[in-house]
Amino acid sequence: MEKTGEYIQGVNVIVKNTKIGSISNNSGTYKISVSDNNAVVVFSAVNYFTQEVQVSCKEIIDILLQIKFNSAFDNKVLRMLKEYGLD
Repeated sequence: MEKTGEYIQGVNVIVKNTKIGSISNNSGTYKISVSDNNAVVVFSAVNYFTQEVQVSCKEIIDILLQIKFNSAFDNKVLRMLKEYGLD
């Protein structure tokens, strides 16, 4: 889930240091089998900060992903919009 409360499709959900993984669907849900309570699950998506969560005894792991802010890119987009009169 994004910080705004919107669900994120296409989040990579991987058990750290393994080949076990999944990808979130359009409702932001995923399913993954983890047998080790000490395992760490890594959540990553383009333009979001990667987050790691220890499984412990959790059956459900809900997280909030924080979007990365790239001021150079944002400035270029704003500049382009102004040049083309789209703002």
